Amino acid sequence: MARTLMIISGVIHIAAGVLFIFIPEELLIWSDGKPGEIEILAVSLFGTSLFGFGIINYTGRNAIYGGIYGKPIILGNFIFHTVAAVHLLKFTMSSDSAGLIFSAITGALYLLFAAGFIRLNFFPPVLKTQTDADW
Repeated sequence: MARTLMIISGVIHIAAGVLFIFIPEELLIWSDGKPGEIEILAVSLFGTSLFGFGIINYTGRNAIYGGIYGKPIILGNFIFHTVAAVHLLKFTMSSDSAGLIFSAITGALYLLFAAGFIRLNFFPPVLKTQTDADW
């Protein structure tokens, strides 16, 4: 479960990060019209943070998340996904925007990721112990 969650989260965030880093102006034009320099910079910086989260998750896919060393990664992902899901679903309920379906799907996906990281935080994977019979 932990490995699958980290791989899927990593791949999705890397892909989104690359899009936001390299084509922020086109994405802003598609969503809202003519963007300014500040908006382009903000979207590009957001893409950088998504890319960083994706790299952390993908490269940490083989780590053991049952101990104290995996907690910061789990909690960081949990907070990020929870806050993003709440904002996206709140936007979905209060907006008549063209990106309504996109924000609803993205919010639901982030909610699933948040639930996965909650489960990983409170119910870590069972570690297999090696006994003398295994030698």
